[in-house]
Amino acid sequence: MSAQLYVQLVRDFNPDGQLRQYPGSPAIAHFVLRDTDRLRAYELHPTEIGLLRDHFAGVKRGVSIEEADGFSGLPKVLPPPPRRGLVHIDPPYEIIPEVAPVLFERLAAVLASKPEAIVVFEHPGELELHPAGWTQLKRLGKGARQPTVGFFRRAAAGPPT
Repeated sequence: MSAQLYVQLVRDFNPDGQLRQYPGSPAIAHFVLRDTDRLRAYELHPTEIGLLRDHFAGVKRGVSIEEADGFSGLPKVLPPPPRRGLVHIDPPYEIIPEVAPVLFERLAAVLASKPEAIVVFEHPGELELHPAGWTQLKRLGKGARQPTVGFFRRAAAGPPT
């Protein structure tokens, strides 16, 4: 997403011109969806699920919101009809060091039939992620205390040894 598109999205979220809120990950994803794409958002936090549902209340198609653990719901919807996939993970920063290895292990199992799937993982910039069996394709954001996004794909299996 270009900076210009992001600024427009922030403006859309603040129609009175006062910066009061910024779009979260689901809103950004929805903003860039094509007509043929679908957005499935899973949320466990009781306050956030209500806000998410309120935000997407007027959307008639292409978006589903579920109060659930995404890892429980993800196997039921993969592979999607188009043979590509993107999984976006935005966990609370304070738990990432302990849960990231488990998340990537679970993702490896869930995405076993989707080697081309991309995992987008949000994390603080001071944290380096090197999940076993995964290749980081790109990293956006730099420095401590800076939001950072890593783009990962399952590492290709090497030749038999």
